[in-house]
Amino acid sequence: MLCLIYTPAIDLDTDLFQSRVLLSKLKTNKLEEVMIELPEALTLAKQINERLAGKVVRSTEAAHSPHKFTWYHDDPAEYPAKLMDNIVLSARGVGMFVEVTLSGSMLLFSDGVNLRLHPNAGAIPAKHQLLINFEDGTSLSASVAMYGCVVCWG
Repeated sequence: MLCLIYTPAIDLDTDLFQSRVLLSKLKTNKLEEVMIELPEALTLAKQINERLAGKVVRSTEAAHSPHKFTWYHDDPAEYPAKLMDNIVLSARGVGMFVEVTLSGSMLLFSDGVNLRLHPNAGAIPAKHQLLINFEDGTSLSASVAMYGCVVCWG
């Protein structure tokens, strides 16, 4: 199922979530087609806490690829200013949402949003609705498949 660290460089945490078994039941090989529900939200939050807590945001790009069914809070052009120099403090899964608390702002991702961690400036998807680059070269991308919320309060 959907997993924050799905990249060619880092495979899924199968102990946390048995993605391959669930994917075979869904008869799909695309991780992006699975919605965030409570188990996925808890798993993503745990992985964000393990891999991103303490990292400092160096740059952000929002609304890179226009998507008719991506919902933002206020103007996404303001997201870089809201997120710049923030430290990732914690994350939690709340129903179908992943809530990320930073030192000066908060992010909220709903079902339909695919989160990927790109270690060491790894390959970034061509289409994304939010890209956060951290000071250590790691990036987090959020791409919307069919619909989804990418919300930032600051």
